[in-house]
Amino acid sequence: MRRLVLAILALFALSAAVLAQAPTKSTSKKPAKTYPKYQLFAGYSYVHASNSGFTTAQLDSVVGTPKGALTLSPTLNGGNFEGQYNWNRWLGFAADVEVRFGTPFNPGANTGIINVPTDSALTGMIGPVITRRRSRSKWTPFAHALIGIDRLTYSASIPSGLTNILHGTPRVTDTNPAAALGGGVDYKYGPRLSFRVAQADYFYTAHDMNIVYGDIFGTGSFRNLSKYQSNIRISTGFVFNF
Repeated sequence: MRRLVLAILALFALSAAVLAQAPTKSTSKKPAKTYPKYQLFAGYSYVHASNSGFTTAQLDSVVGTPKGALTLSPTLNGGNFEGQYNWNRWLGFAADVEVRFGTPFNPGANTGIINVPTDSALTGMIGPVITRRRSRSKWTPFAHALIGIDRLTYSASIPSGLTNILHGTPRVTDTNPAAALGGGVDYKYGPRLSFRVAQADYFYTAHDMNIVYGDIFGTGSFRNLSKYQSNIRISTGFVFNF
């Protein structure tokens, strides 16, 4: 986490330095704009979430299921949306919003377990973007550093086939800091439309899962889980340029 914070602060500092050294307005004729002033991105997002030290053995012990009846499910799917303002050809500022959905664990085959809890999350982050634009290339690579908050929600319906589960609150929410450090590449179809081939981020969230799972399964059910998560986020979609 310390390295991530230092990297994000360094990118913010670099962006501020560039803005401070930007030339002042003059009355001379300006060259034609060769980059979009505004960009909107909308696409699909895949997150491989950290299990925070949570294991199937712990889950079986707390829930009371036989070994192998439940398996952890670390993947979430959703949408990623971003608005970006560009100060010049290579420096911009983005506001990033993501919503994702999944299930914390899944039942094995022929267990008779249904209606397992679901989880969802809403993330909002902002930060600088550095873009390499070349007039004769259709490929536009970029890097960004984002900070914000992540709101995690567990909606726990009452499963069938389980006896020792959901001793706590059936709906749990937890809001804590989040950050992302990464980048990607866009392919330019035309002046107004690009395709984001891939965007990959180290995605940090700071949820104390001892508290979150304690609220779901009962206070004190877990004590040695992580208080932060190191996740991977992959996004792809379309970029609209203005």
